[in-house]
Amino acid sequence: LGFSAEGTPCYADSEGIVQMMNRALGNTWTPVCNTREHCKGKSDHYWIVGIHENPQQLRCIPCKGARYPPTLPRPAVAILPFSLPYCQTATEKGQMEEQFWRSM
Repeated sequence: LGFSAEGTPCYADSEGIVQMMNRALGNTWTPVCNTREHCKGKSDHYWIVGIHENPQQLRCIPCKGARYPPTLPRPAVAILPFSLPYCQTATEKGQMEEQFWRSM
């Protein structure tokens, strides 16, 4: 549980889903990214160090084979874009829906 750089409450669960409070929708939690989609292996995880609403991205440290990042050597920060969980994002209708929700 933490806050984005802009001050919005956010949290990430053990499955790698990052959710952000959406005040426009009556203070509901909205999933903004699934970090598991970006992992290469089953035992890989991402350690979140920052969330930025504008631009819509997460700053994370990739953890290969562990839940926590290594301290030596100094880990590199990866940037993950927000990926809203919608069906049929390849279609024009799906892209318009995602664009609408990103603008809120």
